[in-house]
Amino acid sequence: MTRNRPLTLFMAVLMFLLLAMPLAAFDSLAATDRGPQESMLIDIRLDGPNVIGSGLQSDFTVRISYAYPERIQSFSFAAKIVGTNLAGALVTPNNGTGSSGSFSFNITGALTVGKMTVEINATAFETDATWYRIKEFEIEVMRPIYIDAALVNSGNTSANNVSVQMIIDGALMETKYYNLSALGSASVNFSWVFSTIPQGKHNIKLIIDDESKIVEFSKGDNVLSMDVYYSDSGNLLRGILSLMIIFVGVILFLTIIQKGKKK
Repeated sequence: MTRNRPLTLFMAVLMFLLLAMPLAAFDSLAATDRGPQESMLIDIRLDGPNVIGSGLQSDFTVRISYAYPERIQSFSFAAKIVGTNLAGALVTPNNGTGSSGSFSFNITGALTVGKMTVEINATAFETDATWYRIKEFEIEVMRPIYIDAALVNSGNTSANNVSVQMIIDGALMETKYYNLSALGSASVNFSWVFSTIPQGKHNIKLIIDDESKIVEFSKGDNVLSMDVYYSDSGNLLRGILSLMIIFVGVILFLTIIQKGKKK
C-alpha cells in the first residue's frame, strides 16, 4: 500500500486537471454567452456643476476606468435622466464609445426646480468578456437669473473676439466672446445659477475687453455695474424672484435714461 501511494496521488491530480480544464473552458464560454456582467471593478466619475439652471444647458464629462486597464479594449456609456417632473431635461449625446473612457456631453436642466438624477450605464469590453456598472448622480436644478445687455461697435471697422466678463461679488463667473461688424451691435446674455447665497447686497458687473477700444455697452461705457439685494424670507425661490425683479427694474431704468438722452 505504501509503494502505491505516490501513484495513487498522481492519478488523483491527473483526474482533477482533466476535469477542471473543460470546466474552465465552459466557464469562459458561459461568461461570453451570458452577455455583459455587472462588475464593481468599473469606476465612474461625472465632472461638471452640481447646480444647473432650469432649461439651461451645462457641460459635463463622464470618466470611466477599469481596475485592470490592460485588459480593456474599449469603453462605452449610455446616460439618461430618471425620476419625476423631468419635462425639458435632456442629455446630448446620450451615448458613445471610445478607447479612452472619457466622454463629453451636455445636460439641460428640467423646467421644474428641484433634484434631478442622471443615470450612467458604463460598459468595459474585454476580448472575451463584457462588464458593466450603473451609477446615479444627483444634480440640483435652480431657477436662473438672466443678465442681458447690448454691445455697440462705434468704429468703421469690425471688432473680433471681444470678451465680456461677468463678475459677481468680485469673482469671475463666466467669459463670453463676440464679433461685431463695423457700426454693428450684439446682445450679451448671461445666466447666474446658485444653490445658496448670503442675504444682502450683491454686485453684478459686466466688463468689456476690446483692444480696439471701439466696442462699448449701449449706455456708452465698457463697464456695466449694479447692486442687487437678496432676501430668501424663508423661501429660496421667492428670494430669487425678488432679486430678478430688482435687476429687471434697474435694466428698465437704464433703458429709459438712454432713450431720454437720444431724444
